[in-house]
Amino acid sequence: LLPKASAQETFSTHDDQGSIAGTYRYRGAIAVDLLGMGPHVFFTPSGADNVGYFDVARSTFGAGIPATATVTESRYIGATAVGTIIYFAPSNSDSVGKFDLNSGFTSIAIPNAATVFGVENKPRKFSGVSAVGT
Repeated sequence: LLPKASAQETFSTHDDQGSIAGTYRYRGAIAVDLLGMGPHVFFTPSGADNVGYFDVARSTFGAGIPATATVTESRYIGATAVGTIIYFAPSNSDSVGKFDLNSGFTSIAIPNAATVFGVENKPRKFSGVSAVGT
């Protein structure tokens, strides 16, 4: 069971001030401490063309990590981390998204996606991802 919150603890939200256009901008998130930068929450790009991130210690939001994909809606849904790399599950995309703090965002093509999933850009290939271990 979770510990009971004290009377002094509060819930808060952070408004991105409408700085990111699109519907369903992010669908999924993962909290990680990559390379000792402190705790961050990384948001899975779905309708947004970037990886969103929230610096927990500073309480600041950013979206400066470009995430390219050939589709513009429901690119990825869900995220997991293996070591210092974050992977995004393809939904409408024909690639797995990969974010490495050192080299940025890249995509890993799914060979023969049209054969594997029936048609290219087939909606909702996956909706979530997990990893065991590091």
